[in-house]
Amino acid sequence: MRPKLQVLETPLIERIVDEALAVLEMSGVLIEDPHALDRLKRIGLAADPATGRVTFPRAVVEKAIADAPSSITLHDRDGVPASAGA
Repeated sequence: MRPKLQVLETPLIERIVDEALAVLEMSGVLIEDPHALDRLKRIGLAADPATGRVTFPRAVVEKAIADAPSSITLHDRDGVPASAGA
């Protein structure tokens, strides 16, 4: 028997992404490093030092995704690009 790959349908993908963005916006993320928490607060995110939670507005997450590179090249410790087959 051959394995079968079934890709999620677009409406379900959109719902998953939408709900993930809602969680980041409402519940946020626990940041245990006080320096990271302070830095996120300084750049304008809602960071609560008492709980260590940072919430990320949808627009901030969407901009970060849009600004991220579509691919990266991994290198070994000598700086040589790693090949996929090695």
